[in-house]
Amino acid sequence: MTPPPKPPDEAQRLASLRSLKLLDTAPEERFDRITRLAQRTFGVPIAVVSLVDDDRQWFKSHQGLEATQTPRDISFCGHAILGDGTMIVPDATKDPRFSDNPLVTSDPNIRFYAGHPLEGPDGARLGTLCLLDRVPRELDAEQRRALRDLAGMVQEEIRTHASRIAAPDDEHSRLVARLREAPDRTAARRKVQAGFVAAATAIVAVAGISLILARRYAADASWVEHTHEVIAGIDEVRIWGRAVESNARGFALSGNEGFVKSYETSRAELRARIADLIALTGDHAAQNARVRDMALLVETRLDIAARTMKARRERGAAAAGMIAGSPESLAV
Repeated sequence: MTPPPKPPDEAQRLASLRSLKLLDTAPEERFDRITRLAQRTFGVPIAVVSLVDDDRQWFKSHQGLEATQTPRDISFCGHAILGDGTMIVPDATKDPRFSDNPLVTSDPNIRFYAGHPLEGPDGARLGTLCLLDRVPRELDAEQRRALRDLAGMVQEEIRTHASRIAAPDDEHSRLVARLREAPDRTAARRKVQAGFVAAATAIVAVAGISLILARRYAADASWVEHTHEVIAGIDEVRIWGRAVESNARGFALSGNEGFVKSYETSRAELRARIADLIALTGDHAAQNARVRDMALLVETRLDIAARTMKARRERGAAAAGMIAGSPESLAV
């Protein structure tokens, strides 16, 4: 076993981590929602938001794992924060760094690990969003991108938390002051709502809506929270949309029926997230209209995916490729 070395910026990294005041805090739904999503997206038994402290890794959120921390010298995440990319361990029993690690040789019997570093507001690598499985496996390029996206959602939560603890009262006062100076409060809200027009144009584009922009024009704290929830919901739609198209494409290319079950699960989750967004925006007509527009786009993409998979099953890869590459498909 190879204990993880400490990075050159360790003192600064620890100072950044501790300044956030996240260590040893209570579970929070905003982080738990992301680890649940990661667990479902990748079909893994364990998903964790891990923060690497001086001599331990502490779990801000953990699904499928009872422990709330482990020693740093046996951590996988201690290795993952040494680089800026996703660290993948397909089979820990065959990796000399981990083959005799107690987390591998005993409970939780880790075989597969994938962790993407989480950066604080100053760029310090604080920990990871990681996936664990008890059987060897790999992630393809699309799955790696999805993990990076989910890690980005965790980073956004960390940065939001940092801004709140920096000066929560002053931040709210500045929001109210800006709106009082604005000649038209409704117009200010429309600027936020206009951001959702872009979300209706393509599932993969919705991540561009900025929480910072929402705060700039929010009318009050409840509107900030509502907008935050909508953006988080759209992020989930984007992740599940990618999972649907990745599995449909995998089946179209390979004919492997294993992709079909994952496709059906992803499709159900995608539709559920859309339904949640429609309910969430029910009292906000403009947002609700944009979400419904996005729902129509999603159903169009699902129809194309279903026809592509049917063509692959009945007529082969060439027929599937004709549908996937048709002007109708490329126009959506």
